[in-house]
Amino acid sequence: MINGQSDHNGELKSEMNIVPMIDVLLVLLIVFMIASPQISSSVEVNLPQTSIEQKQVEQNQSSVVVVTLDKTDGIFLTNTALGILDEPKDPKHLVLELAAIKNVQPESEVFLKADKETSYKKVMFGLELIKSSGFEDVNLVSEVRE
Repeated sequence: MINGQSDHNGELKSEMNIVPMIDVLLVLLIVFMIASPQISSSVEVNLPQTSIEQKQVEQNQSSVVVVTLDKTDGIFLTNTALGILDEPKDPKHLVLELAAIKNVQPESEVFLKADKETSYKKVMFGLELIKSSGFEDVNLVSEVRE
């Protein structure tokens, strides 16, 4: 045969060549490894400014859980280790999901981001939801005043 491989009986072999497929998969893996740290929150939140130095929120760390409250009273959850990226949640489902994360990743740190126009009552409600899910420590996120 000119273009096909044949065995000793003259029949064509119909084997799949998987080397190009593996090459493509490895390239995709490298692209996602490079791009995943670049993924940031898509929820627009104007954080309040303070003069207090605080921990930086690294949303791409596996042990970080971010609860975001926007100015339209939306609640969003982010945990990149479990593939949760800015998913909108109602209060009941937020508590259930945080409790599940606490069981799977007990060493997780929780950060609460709230828009500066969010009322104090809503921020305290967010804290209450997080605490009721089993997390004791909650980090409040703000921007450093320049």
